[in-house]
Amino acid sequence: MNSFLTYMKIQGLTTKTINEHSRNLVKFKNLGGDLKWDEEKTIAFIKENYKNGSQQKIITSTISKYRHYKGKTTETIREFLRQTNAESSLLQREKNDKLKETLPDIDFKKMLNGYYRDKEYKKFVILYLLINYNTRNKDLVARVVKDETDLNQNENFLWIRDKDVVYIRNDYKTKERYGTKRDVIKAKKFFKAVQEIDRLLINNNLDRQVKAVTGGLNQSTLFKILITKNNNLKSIAKASKNRGTNMETIASSYDIT
Repeated sequence: MNSFLTYMKIQGLTTKTINEHSRNLVKFKNLGGDLKWDEEKTIAFIKENYKNGSQQKIITSTISKYRHYKGKTTETIREFLRQTNAESSLLQREKNDKLKETLPDIDFKKMLNGYYRDKEYKKFVILYLLINYNTRNKDLVARVVKDETDLNQNENFLWIRDKDVVYIRNDYKTKERYGTKRDVIKAKKFFKAVQEIDRLLINNNLDRQVKAVTGGLNQSTLFKILITKNNNLKSIAKASKNRGTNMETIASSYDIT
């Protein structure tokens, strides 16, 4: 197994992806799977022990990579992977079609202006970032600072400068793949609001804190709504960059039109 880990590192895979493949192999073995099986027996085992869709896709991807590393045949496995990919996408779209029927029609701009009018500046800043920078919950665990020397490479910050705010994300889901994100925000209302607070979320019950700002929506549902309202290549590309999620993932998991 250690040599397989080394192989994946040489392939340039991230630590997170390597760990996921390792966990997948451990689970496969714990369920009674044998990596020495031929492709047909392996596929039969996957069909019997893993749910259709994403579960089958994930383990098949891992097994395919392992067999390639071992120099074994992968043609049948790779064909099955293509099938599971297609099935996973279809199931996700069916799920999204059902979700689309129940998505609330919320005027986020009106909500945002209301927070600013009522001087609820923390809620304003949080919702502004959710809407305009497609953040996840963890991205919003951030401190407000005015001195550049207070910055470090481990936390998220809203750094107030003379005429703008730099939103710095060092701690977010896909940091390992995309690195630190820095966004310069010059909007006047945002600039004023940030100066009235010292931090955003605290790292505890993040989902509940976000729902208190969004009217009961979690960040994933809010993101789906935004993608629905702005469903074009340019908007999805921007969301991909903001969120640190590749466009293919957004198209298969979030694009619900």
